[in-house]
Amino acid sequence: VRDGSVTVAVRDSVVDGEKVPAGAVIGVIDGKVAVQGDAMDEVLARLAAKIVMPEHEIISLYYGAGIDRQEAERMAAKINKIYADKEFELYEGGQPHYHFLLSAE
Repeated sequence: VRDGSVTVAVRDSVVDGEKVPAGAVIGVIDGKVAVQGDAMDEVLARLAAKIVMPEHEIISLYYGAGIDRQEAERMAAKINKIYADKEFELYEGGQPHYHFLLSAE
C-alpha cells in the first residue's frame, strides 16, 4: 500500500530547498512535500502519478471535512478516468487538516 495526502500550506516555507508559499496546494508522501501547485485537482492527479503503480489494483480516495460530496465526486471522476483499469473507491473521511487522503493497493 502506498499513500499520500493533499492539503494547503499554511505558511511560507522551504522544503528540500524548494520554496512553498502559503496558500499553495501541496501533495505529501511520507511526511515530505512531493508536489505543489495552485489547483487541487492538478495536485491530486500529480500525487496519484507518484503513488499508483502498475501492480496496484485499488485506489481509495478519502475526502476531508472541508470538501463536500459533489466536489469529492468531481475530483474522484478525474482520477478514475486516468486510472480506468483500477478499482476506485470514494469515502467521506472527515479528516480536519487534509482535503484528500489517497491510497493505492
